Amino acid sequence: MHLPKYTWTVLTTLTVVGALVVAFFPRPVAVETTPATRGAFQQTIDEDGKTRVRQRYTVSAPVAGTLQRIQRKAGDGVTRGMLLATIAPSAPVLLDVRAEHELTERVGAAEATQRRATAEVGDC
Repeated sequence: MHLPKYTWTVLTTLTVVGALVVAFFPRPVAVETTPATRGAFQQTIDEDGKTRVRQRYTVSAPVAGTLQRIQRKAGDGVTRGMLLATIAPSAPVLLDVRAEHELTERVGAAEATQRRATAEVGDC
């Protein structure tokens, strides 16, 4: 059978267009299914959040340490002298030979200053 030249062009074009349609046709997405049942529903959301500070207060302490969890809630009343936070002392740092020698020298210098002050008070 002999087909005209334009028929081959049309068939080739239709084949290429059909192949492109099949290639770019969206594939179905695999989903997980299960039968519906009655029961408790629990869902968690694990995301990062942002905290906005409206009023900033600086609280300083004379010692280094770790601030324990504050038991008060927003809006709780406070009175003068009420304990609001507890600071646990931080773990002591391990001393190497150099640091131990430096601290020993500081103690010696402090004792010398104390002796000098005592001598000056005694002279008066």
